[in-house]
Amino acid sequence: CVFVRPAPITAVNPVATGEFPRGSIFLCTGGLPLADTAGTEISDPRRLTSKILVFDVDGKILGQIPWDAESALARVTGAPATLPNAAAFDKDGNFYVTDTGLGGATLRPNLQTKPGVLMIPHESLDALAEGQRPPATPQFLAVPMGPDGIEASPVDGTIHVNSVGVAAGMNDPDRGGMWKLTRDDFKAGRLPQPFAKGWGALDGLDFTARGTRLDTQILPPNYITVAPSGGSTVYSLDIAGLDHDLNGPADIAVHKRSDGTSLLLIPELSATSPNKNDNPVLVVLLPADF
Repeated sequence: CVFVRPAPITAVNPVATGEFPRGSIFLCTGGLPLADTAGTEISDPRRLTSKILVFDVDGKILGQIPWDAESALARVTGAPATLPNAAAFDKDGNFYVTDTGLGGATLRPNLQTKPGVLMIPHESLDALAEGQRPPATPQFLAVPMGPDGIEASPVDGTIHVNSVGVAAGMNDPDRGGMWKLTRDDFKAGRLPQPFAKGWGALDGLDFTARGTRLDTQILPPNYITVAPSGGSTVYSLDIAGLDHDLNGPADIAVHKRSDGTSLLLIPELSATSPNKNDNPVLVVLLPADF
């Protein structure tokens, strides 16, 4: 049995707060499009109830942080979240979420979305969950080309983000960019140039223990990109023994093992296949020096 952290739409708190113990799971919910229990698509923007739900490993709900139209977070970002797509914590317990900003056109009237990356300071998580004014203001960095995956580097703590915009018809001049963001970028509201671009529609993102960055490309032909720590060359991963083409790899997870090797878990989630809960998961062994 292999335990891996939840999919990147969730993140595990590494530093306890007064309300949320260390190890609490933060889950982003409310992405568009939405449907009711009868399967009817919801088009009323007042029914958009985006939030960050917090629970423990037993499934007990510990609290929630609203990100709907009336929330404190919407006042920071300029809009409610319409597709909160990935989440991460840094080592200090600051919380990061990407909102890809899709789905506003499914509402009536249409909602002007605000794609970008939200950073909630660790000391403000409890106050936001309690509906109080946060002691430190959350920061928002606009990423109009559709941010998707996000993760903190285990080497230098920079926040890494990618873009999936070309898969959704968004204006993504970088056509699949890779960024690493610093706290100064968030404070200044400044999106730097990507350190790599032209990789298509990037989705999942994770790191090995050595700081090698891995991203998934979800448009055919599908592949996994590799960005070594400290290096400038990005390349696609050659998986020995793979007897089929990757099919819709989305969020990924890296499980670090005691011998230094890692397991890369790649769910294959074709958007055109029926949902029979039988999507395969490819497991790739990565060497210790990867």
